[in-house]
Amino acid sequence: MNGEKTMELRDIEEFKNQAIDALSYFSERERSIEAINHIQSSIEIIINYKAIAAIDFHNGLKKVDEINLQGKSIFEFSDDGKIVKSTNMT
Repeated sequence: MNGEKTMELRDIEEFKNQAIDALSYFSERERSIEAINHIQSSIEIIINYKAIAAIDFHNGLKKVDEINLQGKSIFEFSDDGKIVKSTNMT
């Protein structure tokens, strides 16, 4: 976030656990794809994100506050088509 690493997940189990934990953070979520760009062995996806907070966050975001963000996810692929790295930026 803002050029700094805030989380690192090393395997499917860590990714799954983080996704399950995050379900309780927002009462509503909406994601839409703005653009998809293919760059060599990577795919860059620009995403619009809207959500309503379900909890109070340490950064000052309060329950029922709405957030609107645009982010970018970059997926890097191995030669056999498997995702080897995912980077998300807001």
